Amino acid sequence: MRRIPRPPNETECKIEPARNENLIVQVREYELITPLFGGGVEPGQCDDLTPIRGTEIRGHLRFWWRATRGGRYRDDLDSMRRDESLIWGGASAAGDPRPSQVQIAVEKRASGQPKTYSDLDRELQYAGFPLQEGNKAVLVGVKFAVRISFPREIELVDDGGNKIFFENLLSEVEAALWAWETFGGIGARTRRGFGALHCTKINQNPCSFADDTTTPIAVQNSIRAGLRTHLIKGDWPKDVPYLSNEIFYYRFTPSKRSANDAWKAIISSLKRFRQHRPGYGRSRWPEPDAIRKATGQWLKSGVKAAGHPGHAPDPKNSGKFPRAAFGLPIVFHFKDADERNPNREPRDVLLKLDSHDRMASPLILRPIRMSEQRYFGLAVLLNGTLQPEDFCSDDIDLVLTEKDGRKKIVSQLKAKLSEAEAKSIKRVDSGGPLFGEETDPLLAFLNEIQKEITKDER
Repeated sequence: MRRIPRPPNETECKIEPARNENLIVQVREYELITPLFGGGVEPGQCDDLTPIRGTEIRGHLRFWWRATRGGRYRDDLDSMRRDESLIWGGASAAGDPRPSQVQIAVEKRASGQPKTYSDLDRELQYAGFPLQEGNKAVLVGVKFAVRISFPREIELVDDGGNKIFFENLLSEVEAALWAWETFGGIGARTRRGFGALHCTKINQNPCSFADDTTTPIAVQNSIRAGLRTHLIKGDWPKDVPYLSNEIFYYRFTPSKRSANDAWKAIISSLKRFRQHRPGYGRSRWPEPDAIRKATGQWLKSGVKAAGHPGHAPDPKNSGKFPRAAFGLPIVFHFKDADERNPNREPRDVLLKLDSHDRMASPLILRPIRMSEQRYFGLAVLLNGTLQPEDFCSDDIDLVLTEKDGRKKIVSQLKAKLSEAEAKSIKRVDSGGPLFGEETDPLLAFLNEIQKEITKDER
């Protein structure tokens, strides 16, 4: 039986004069502007007693510290890991303790109200599809405060007897906090907008908004200013996700009056792009026909109804799986499938990396609050993760399996499209290429958002 955690003292989240001049203490108050998905002790489950945990916050801050400050390390991953453990804590050994220099205490202000998958707006069910299983609940209206304390500077000695000195730890911590608050969230599915944060107060002072953040350009300038302040220019170690100074990797929807509307706008953009098809007709993407060809299953003419044209694979299909770039695994479901009839569409199949169960999406979608009644849908593309060209490497084996992931159907699949293959994916409305001049689906999606903004502003 779980023990109910001790409630914080009334003074625990109030600022008091620091007795140690080297100690910095901040209290930051937050509200979640989108539902909290998971975040409890059990993965994917909300926790009524401790919906927000300090250990989880520290984990997010570690990630965003790497994403903003890792540019100083180039290809020296060991040095980055060493400094990360010095600041945020790491595995300790005899005579070599590695406690976190950053202490985090959480006070729950509002537990939120449960909401199930069926309660979500239809547009947002696309982002929360894992909730379907058991109609899991999320929490709406969660508020909490974080008391964070750390030394202004630290000087430690590494295993080789070398002194490691952070003269200004404040800049390291504030970079992680800014990135977490701007691009991140708390709980699960944060890269699709769940658990999106908004900081309401710092040390009891309300967070102010810029007066002119009412257009995508103004929001873009605000983000760019934050990047100039917190992002270290340089080269990141391989396979470490990081933010970019290139504003090309950021897109914003037109402003909305609520976080929910801004979230719906950006998620709907993704759904229209990833599921591009004429109504309920065949997808314009190459994966369905590639799966039909690999399994030898498709809806034969006349099987469903007399005169039905059937769904035989297009012989010109590239056989590629470009949507792997959005993250893995992907479950492909064919609505006309029949487990007992091989002359119907394929059964559910799973696209994944052979060596890993999942690959986090490099695409972050979330609403962001910029003024009292101004919310924007934000799309961010992280660098340092797998790109389409990586899926053509012999080191990466992209495989198609049965839905449980056990039995392989086909391996050595490719995701990168040639220019001709990308242009063969046609738009429903104009018949032109969905990707425009791009071959990378992620960049093509960002361009698609820009087109929607331009159309909305006319």
